[in-house]
Amino acid sequence: MECFIVQESDIDLASKTLTLRGDEARHAVRVLRISEGEQLMATTLQGFCYKVKCIRSGQPAKNEWACECAIEEILLEHNEPLIDIQLIQGITQQQSKLEEIAEKVTEIGIKSLVPIYSRRTEKKTVNLERLERIIQTACKQTYRARMPRLFEATNFRDALQKAKDDHRTIILLHESAPVESSLLHNLKNKKNNAISLVIGPEGGFDESEVLLASSEFGALVVSLGERRLRAETAAISAVAIAMAAGFSS
Repeated sequence: MECFIVQESDIDLASKTLTLRGDEARHAVRVLRISEGEQLMATTLQGFCYKVKCIRSGQPAKNEWACECAIEEILLEHNEPLIDIQLIQGITQQQSKLEEIAEKVTEIGIKSLVPIYSRRTEKKTVNLERLERIIQTACKQTYRARMPRLFEATNFRDALQKAKDDHRTIILLHESAPVESSLLHNLKNKKNNAISLVIGPEGGFDESEVLLASSEFGALVVSLGERRLRAETAAISAVAIAMAAGFSS
């Protein structure tokens, strides 16, 4: 079942209908050939998903597409996890790697993504517009009712300060951590329902940053195991472990 983004202004709860417009309607009508009677999913990305059935679809005007649907079921916070996982991710040298991270961790279930630059980061900027599009597509792929928040790129210290101010448990993944201090072990002992996982860029964090994170911001420094992982592998693995741990209070 295909999923599309619908604007809240195009939802009429009184008549139990909604209308896909713009690029979403064009993709539904022109590319996928959605026709009367077909089942769809629609998401506002602001808390609601809808199971719908196409009533009519077409091109009411030049360069204008529309797909009108009957609402069959309203799904509040559909496929949204109870736990709040934020990924604070070191900016990778290649934008494509950061895009892969954003896509996969959105599918798994993060609530927010904070790109950061640190001592070993070679880039300080990211294409936020492209990242946002990728995150939206990942939300449609997994029928998510709410889009994770994407923050602007910031520095290592400011990201940790914001996480601390928000009373989040900060967990920094680093190869220097003993294997017995695993991410899973530390998650099982935590009752806070909001965590920030901190992953470095390709070169990782240097020891002064690890010390700063633990001493000034109370970060737990934990291990993902004996193997030295790529930044994108570490990020996806960490988010998956945190989600599976089910540490909601």
